[in-house]
Amino acid sequence: MGTLLASLTNCFSIMHFLDLQENGTLNVQWSFRFSKALEDMGKKGDKAESGGLSQEVEKGKQELPGKLGSIAKDLKVETLQSDYDSGIRMSFAVPQYLKLDFSKFQEAEFPYMPRYDAAKKQMIFHFTPAKKDKKEEKPAETKMPDAPKEGSEETSEPATQGGDDMGKQIGKLFLSSVRYQIVLGKNLKVKSVSVSQDGVEKKLELQTIGEQSMIDLPLFALYGDKELPFDLIVQLK
Repeated sequence: MGTLLASLTNCFSIMHFLDLQENGTLNVQWSFRFSKALEDMGKKGDKAESGGLSQEVEKGKQELPGKLGSIAKDLKVETLQSDYDSGIRMSFAVPQYLKLDFSKFQEAEFPYMPRYDAAKKQMIFHFTPAKKDKKEEKPAETKMPDAPKEGSEETSEPATQGGDDMGKQIGKLFLSSVRYQIVLGKNLKVKSVSVSQDGVEKKLELQTIGEQSMIDLPLFALYGDKELPFDLIVQLK
């Protein structure tokens, strides 16, 4: 069990780098990686028919230019492949980032390129949980357990209850381990970082690496059991 958990907690890596140039251009690089071990598990499970994570990566590679085409310059999207992991990486530039009119952009374009509130000097990354398939949203049918035979010590509690609880715990551990790391260049001088969700705002820790700042988000843990969207608010100095 320990080996399984150790492998699951290193399945995903999401890195988002933003660097503001002296001329006002924001350079962005975003990458998503997943382990080959996870993909192999997916091929044996529910994702086997759909092509698994590799197909999702290819789908994203086709969709990203359309989502970012109106604002991104020099957009490059590439597939990542190694003996150990796979994924996708994109890079682009946003000229005059601090002066853009963000009201004309769709939420789908975030959080790749956070909107900027000039009046408050805030960069706002909007995160929305992925929409579930209708099959996943459909409630599972409840099957009544068979009545115990006369004289039997069997109870009506399903034998799989313990296994189901363990599966849920493993799932929560796996999802809470997925980190979304944002690195901000030296010209983006950060004062504080917070998360706003469902009317509640909470402070986050900001890490410094030399002249750069890093925000380490437990992405799926922040969505919570209700899977609510949230805003990451970066307050600049």
